Amino acid sequence: MSPLEQQSILQLAMATGELLLTSGAETYRVEETINRMCHSRGVQSECFVTPTVIMLTGTVDQQPLTVIKRVQPHAIDLHQIDEANRFARDFSSQQMSLEQAKHELESVRQSVRYPLPISLLGGGLTVAGFSVLFGAPWSQFPFGFVIGLSLQLFMVKIMPLRLNFFLRNIIASFVITLLVHMVDRLVSLAIDPMIIGAIMPLVPGVAITNSVRDTLSGDYLAGLTRASEAVFTALGIAFGVGVGLAVITGLGGLW
Repeated sequence: MSPLEQQSILQLAMATGELLLTSGAETYRVEETINRMCHSRGVQSECFVTPTVIMLTGTVDQQPLTVIKRVQPHAIDLHQIDEANRFARDFSSQQMSLEQAKHELESVRQSVRYPLPISLLGGGLTVAGFSVLFGAPWSQFPFGFVIGLSLQLFMVKIMPLRLNFFLRNIIASFVITLLVHMVDRLVSLAIDPMIIGAIMPLVPGVAITNSVRDTLSGDYLAGLTRASEAVFTALGIAFGVGVGLAVITGLGGLW
């Protein structure tokens, strides 16, 4: 195998790991995937991953080559994680050419998880279901659906702004609190269950799970980082709801 091919394999494995990490995968999964892809083609490698950095060292022409990639995590996308895992398994177990592998990986990167109507439907059903679960009557299920649909649409619209996760959750929870009270002015709602149900899609459940899994697998740095992210996400949600309630209370009779 030529040095250029060895370098291409390292770059392909790095790109696959970056896709996994930006989609919310655990750090140990990223490390295993990168090393498996390299070893399957006879390239010796060592990989160290944190939630924001990938460091990969491989042997190219019997000389060590180290690549470092700074990663900016995006939204959790379990579908893309599954597709990237499938690609890595196919690459490791099949005689896939490097050009074919690059094309396949780009297809995975450009794939859309769900069309917008399906995403809006899922958001509406999630919020409506949680609202009923937390005590809202079934008669208010349609209103919860509309609120959830509005939240999902709002999140889709602000994602291109590349706001950090803390500010994004503050804004989303603040808007949701105002929206619930606006609907309450038209139709009497169970406000507390509605607000709780509406913020459930924002709760960092995956971050908490990944934190525990990374810690149990021995990646303490990644576990602490994920746990910090989950804490600040929860604080952002609480702050946004609190500011929304304060604004509504401050408006008093005007509201």
